[in-house]
Amino acid sequence: MSEKTIVSTMSKLIGEWKCVECSNLEPVLIEVGTHQEIVDHFDARGRILIIDIRRNEVYLHDGVVSRQVGTTFVLGKEIQEMTADGRIVQSVITLDSDEQLTQIQRHGFNETRITRAVSGDELIMRMKAGDSVAVLKYIRVVEPALCEEMTSLIGEWEATGQENFSSILAEIGTPEQLQHEVQSMRVTVTLDIQSNELFCRQTFDDKTYENTFLLGKEVQELTPDGRIVLSTVTLESDIKLSHKQKHGFTETLIVRELLGDQMVTTIRIRDCTAKIYYKRIGDPRDTEKHFSYTVLHSDDEFEILSADTD
Repeated sequence: MSEKTIVSTMSKLIGEWKCVECSNLEPVLIEVGTHQEIVDHFDARGRILIIDIRRNEVYLHDGVVSRQVGTTFVLGKEIQEMTADGRIVQSVITLDSDEQLTQIQRHGFNETRITRAVSGDELIMRMKAGDSVAVLKYIRVVEPALCEEMTSLIGEWEATGQENFSSILAEIGTPEQLQHEVQSMRVTVTLDIQSNELFCRQTFDDKTYENTFLLGKEVQELTPDGRIVLSTVTLESDIKLSHKQKHGFTETLIVRELLGDQMVTTIRIRDCTAKIYYKRIGDPRDTEKHFSYTVLHSDDEFEILSADTD
């Protein structure tokens, strides 16, 4: 099957899905060895499933209670997967048709078969473990078109110049010595998007900072200068991304925009504005593996989100 064929046949599965009905899930969770505390508190209603694909790779984002897990699979290839309930399993995904995916998970001597089948704007997920079968019904809440946004900004970028950046660093309270050191550092930014999630990696010489954002949703972010801020990332167009950070009474607006063959980042704090200019150094296709990671979301505690760089 060609890459083009895979993308087109998966179009019915791509998108964001919300669980509205669930039956017989508890026996399946017990069968696979899920911790009893998770079983007791788990409610599938409202559970969000995200499916995306690029060429022969499938991205799945799923969750149990407050724990969310995103994993990228190569079709037909067995990989090690961290499940939302904390187990490490051997997992393989196959494309059965343009409307169905089958996933086999092996954990010790136990095997779990998960099928996800689409009919219109409904998706039915069946989980079979031992003699137990659970059925979950989802409805589509985000259209597949969102997965194709921002392709122009996806990739790896290296800073080539800047205007007034030291003033921004001073505005946020960066020590003067560090301000001078940053000016001579090699700075790169890597951007990737799958479904409604944005992955951003920033490097300053040998130091790397990574965050994952849900588009349009305010989350906690650890900035390179060590602040914990409230951030909201918005996709303005396929060439423009806005990023608002709130720290105390201070608001920072970061706009990344593709202008010609370069990306221009404009940073504004109060009356102070700076620009950083970037050139592309990475092929957008190389960003596929940035979503092979485990994401933990919790309303009560801050987690640093990190990608698997293997």
